[in-house]
Amino acid sequence: TAYEMLRSLVGSEMCIRDSSDSTPLRRPHRIRGCHLSTTASSSNTDAGPISDLLVRQAYTAAFDRRNKIPAWTAEHLTAASLQSGGGDRQMARFVEDDAVPEMFRAKLLDYFKSGYDRGHMVPAADAKQSQAAMAETFLLSNIAPQVGEGFNRHYWAYLEAARLALTSR
Repeated sequence: TAYEMLRSLVGSEMCIRDSSDSTPLRRPHRIRGCHLSTTASSSNTDAGPISDLLVRQAYTAAFDRRNKIPAWTAEHLTAASLQSGGGDRQMARFVEDDAVPEMFRAKLLDYFKSGYDRGHMVPAADAKQSQAAMAETFLLSNIAPQVGEGFNRHYWAYLEAARLALTSR
């Protein structure tokens, strides 16, 4: 899983929690210079940006509270993981992420008439293993504003297609 992959990269000392766990972390944690927290702390003396670590079924992401977009995402792709297990893109809708504190989360209105596409950082096509995994890719914590014409619908889409072709081999 993405969780296991991340755990192997950063070692066993880091505390990673699933976004469904409401237990607050007692102290912030670092992954290669990225300050991670799940709660705001007045005792935090670190000047770095605060990111919420979100562990999902098909990916893991650090959500940048300041910019309201993912700071990074990680996923483990294999040919088997790309096989459909019931995830249907037509049944998924963009929604705000309740795992991110409300004052920091991206809102649907942020994109309304903005001129930007809602660009998936982890593509929906990578999360076909279940409808729940597919729906998680439509959380706004997995989305960044992207210029549509000439980028999101073109070059970015070409990159995603090439990546899927390489993985499917």
